[in-house]
Amino acid sequence: MIASAPALALLLAAGADSPIDARALFEKVRPSVVQIQARSTSGQLLGLGSGFAASEDGLIITNHHVVKGEAAYEVHFADGTKADVVAVPLDDKEHDVAVVRVDKRLEPLPLGDATKATVGDPVMLVGSPFGLDFTVSVGTVAAYRRDGLPEEMIKLSGSEDDPVARKPVLQLTAPAGQGNSGGPVLDAQGRVLAIVQSGIGSHGNYVFSVPSNTLALALETARTAPRVEPVYRTRWFNLGVSVVVLATVVALYRRGARRER
Repeated sequence: MIASAPALALLLAAGADSPIDARALFEKVRPSVVQIQARSTSGQLLGLGSGFAASEDGLIITNHHVVKGEAAYEVHFADGTKADVVAVPLDDKEHDVAVVRVDKRLEPLPLGDATKATVGDPVMLVGSPFGLDFTVSVGTVAAYRRDGLPEEMIKLSGSEDDPVARKPVLQLTAPAGQGNSGGPVLDAQGRVLAIVQSGIGSHGNYVFSVPSNTLALALETARTAPRVEPVYRTRWFNLGVSVVVLATVVALYRRGARRER
């Protein structure tokens, strides 16, 4: 079942002795983290992911694999509001990054520098694993892999032809699950070091993420892109308008028929 209550904020790995004050940090970034829902032409939920506000004028960063395909996308905020994705100014399959736009003023999160992160640095993830919206988990930086995943892992996963596998990646130790994709990886100061991309392990506790230097380039490109490329919208909305028009026409016809009698 998809959780609908905003800001569920399950502190999955934040103990009392955590090097990150997860409660305070979550309250700080809460307005800037989003859940992204993909819906079919009938309004059925097809999938979901996460993202974060990257600019005041409506830009949100997430993964390419969160918003790929022909669907309508809704962005849900922790305060219970939502907005439609109106454009995708950047969709980079090669780095698994996308920047989407909503017509809403946002509270952006600052980008950190993943290349300066060291093994053992504390991090916090915020996302919507398995639909549990705005869930928090805490872990550490495990490695910064400039050349991507090890060749042995690429071969075992059958990803030899996937260019993403050989891009720089920030490896983490923090619980994550399906739906965390695109969610921010935050340092203790609330700066975004990366966005969650994938995970392995029985509890999703080996997490790989797209580092902030890649995100910075994507955001710069998106800011200069023209505000075009409309996103596919669900047909049920258009059908609703058609039903109203049809009902009006039928009512007028019946009124005219009664007068003729």
